[in-house]
Amino acid sequence: MQSSTWNDTNQHWIPQFLLKGFGTRKKASIVYELDKETKAVDVRRVKVAASKRHLLTDRDDEMMRGIESRAADAIDAIRKGRLNHIKQEDRQAIDKLVCAMIVNDPYSNFDAEDTRKQAIADVTKELNEALNRLGAELAPDVHEYIDDQFGHERLANFLDSRHNQTIVALRLMGLVAYEPAEGELFIVGDSPVLVVRGTENGESSLLNPGSQVILPIGSRCVLVYSWATEMNVVADGGQLDRAQVRSLNSDYYHGTNSRYIYGRDEETLRRSWLLPLNWVQGERSKEVRNGWFMMRDLQRSEQRRRAMDDEVQAKMLDYVASQLVVETIAKSGHDASLTPHRPNPSRPGGAADATEG
Repeated sequence: MQSSTWNDTNQHWIPQFLLKGFGTRKKASIVYELDKETKAVDVRRVKVAASKRHLLTDRDDEMMRGIESRAADAIDAIRKGRLNHIKQEDRQAIDKLVCAMIVNDPYSNFDAEDTRKQAIADVTKELNEALNRLGAELAPDVHEYIDDQFGHERLANFLDSRHNQTIVALRLMGLVAYEPAEGELFIVGDSPVLVVRGTENGESSLLNPGSQVILPIGSRCVLVYSWATEMNVVADGGQLDRAQVRSLNSDYYHGTNSRYIYGRDEETLRRSWLLPLNWVQGERSKEVRNGWFMMRDLQRSEQRRRAMDDEVQAKMLDYVASQLVVETIAKSGHDASLTPHRPNPSRPGGAADATEG
C-alpha cells in the first residue's frame, strides 16, 4: 500500500476537530487519556492522540479531508444547539464521517479486501448482464481492467459502493443529539463509533432493531443513531439525567474496542470503567419488538427506491454495452475486450431500447 504524502507522520482516525471537543477546561488541545488495560490516566496532546503513521493512502487521505471539512461545519452547528438547522446534505456528511471512522479505525473488524472484491463482483455482474442482453460477453482482459479500477484504498472502496449497507442503515436510523445534565460529561474512545447490533436468526446487522451507533462529538453533546432504543430522555427531549449519562458512558466504555478513552477530566474517565454494562437484551424487549415494524416499513420503502435506481442503472448499462458492441463490430467483428456470439431475438432489451433511457 502506498504511504500518504500528506501528514504521513501523524494521521488521525478520530479527527482532531472531534478530539478538541473533549479538551480540558483550560486548553482544548489537551485531553485526559485512560488506558483500559493498565487503568492509568495520562495527559495527551490532541495532535498525537488516536493517530498512526501511514494510516491512509493518498486517495483515501484526500477523500478524508473532504469528508471532515463538510462534517465539521454540521457538527459545529449541533454542538451549538442548532439541530433544527441541519439539512439533508449535512446529515449525509455526518453519515459518511461515521462510515469513514469505522473504516479507518485500526481496532475495527472491517475487511477492506472483501469490500473491494464485492465492488468488483457487482460491477462485473452488471456489465456482463447488459452485454448478454446484446448477445456479447466479457473477455478475460476486461476483468483485469475492472480489477485495476478498484485500488486497495479502504475508504474509497467502502464509500463508493452503491450497495453499502452501512450507509443505508445510517440513512434509515434516527439521528438524535443529546446533552448531558449539568455536572456530567461524555467520553470518547479511540475506537470512535460504538455499534451495538441486534440479532435475528444469529445474523448481525446494523439494520436489526436494537442496533445503535454512538458518536460523541463533544464532552457536552453526543449523537445517537438508533432503530428502537431511543433513550428515556427528560421532558424537554434533548437532555439526559446523570444516571443516563453514566449509563451511556458505561455502554460506550464496555462496548467499544478502544484501548484508550479520552475525556475532559480524570473523574469521568475513572467512573466509566467502574460501572457495569447497564443495558441488557431483556430490558430492550418492548423497544426491539416495536423496532421490527419500523424497520420493515423503512426497508420496504428503501427497496422500492433502490428498484427504481436499478432500473435506471440497467438502461444506462445497456446503452454502454450497445456502444461497445457497435465499436467492436465496426473494427473487426472480434475485439480483445468483447466476444460477440449469436444474439437471441427473444431476449428483452437491446441497443434500440437502451438509447431511449
